Amino acid sequence: MGKHHIREDNVCQNCGYIVENRYCSNCSQENTETRQSFGYVVKHFFEDFTHYDNAFWKTIKYLLFYPAKLTKEYLSGKRMSFVPPVKLYIFISFITFLLPKLLPEINVNDYPIEISESNIASQKTQIKAWDRKKYSSFEEFDSIQKTLPKEQRLSDTKYWLSKKTFEFYEKTSNESLANRIYETSMNGLPKFIFLYMPIFCFSLWLFHNKKKWMLFDHAIFTLHYIGFILLTVTISVTCIENFMSHVFNTKTFNLLSDINSFLTLGWIVAYFFIAHKRMYQEKNSISFIKSTILFSLNLFLAIVLTFSTVLYIIFKTI
Repeated sequence: MGKHHIREDNVCQNCGYIVENRYCSNCSQENTETRQSFGYVVKHFFEDFTHYDNAFWKTIKYLLFYPAKLTKEYLSGKRMSFVPPVKLYIFISFITFLLPKLLPEINVNDYPIEISESNIASQKTQIKAWDRKKYSSFEEFDSIQKTLPKEQRLSDTKYWLSKKTFEFYEKTSNESLANRIYETSMNGLPKFIFLYMPIFCFSLWLFHNKKKWMLFDHAIFTLHYIGFILLTVTISVTCIENFMSHVFNTKTFNLLSDINSFLTLGWIVAYFFIAHKRMYQEKNSISFIKSTILFSLNLFLAIVLTFSTVLYIIFKTI
């Protein structure tokens, strides 16, 4: 931290103890003037993350390139040398979901998101294979359903699905559904990841010695690994691919993008196996088996939850 004038009053403003030196021996607050310039506020913000003693950059280096080392160092008691796990995760999340909005977009001409009119027409034709094969609108479908005897009407579930199907195709003609789903998904992604972390943490707790490893230990491992994934994907997709899209032609970019995606995904998978082995210090065979089960289990759960979330978003947006 930058140095500032010590207050003449040696009574701590935070806890009321007598401050003998620069820092209060009871609560560790620095006994400096509380009113500072705006420049100090900006400087203080960045110092909190960088510490000017390379703690921030050391934390990022360990997180990206040394699986489980950051977790082990933190759990061993070396906590002042690194950014705290929760604070680190919040910072990474902030960068992950803010940076894409600040950087130029990847060439949308080569990677269109919107649904073309021809695609919409094609989709509308295909849907006629079901309820719309018989009815031109939901109103017609609904009125006919009401005239049918009760035993011939669709069940509540089928009726609800039919209604949603009509709404789906009526609205895609007015607005790009893909864009709406994408925007809703991106807005909800931070919440989804945050809510999934306890599941990931609990799966680690299930597979390891309850006496040796506390839930707190698994939570720190989870924060670091999820933070690693977010930061790695951000660097790979938001930074590297964004840069390549503005430097290389489409054909070269497609090739480099595939290579970059393969290397990123490969490192994310390998990182977990290495981190698990170094963290829990089990035999190679046992660690590999547990890592495979844990990774597969969490991947399956993430896919199921993602699919369920997408379905929810679709029905919510229409």
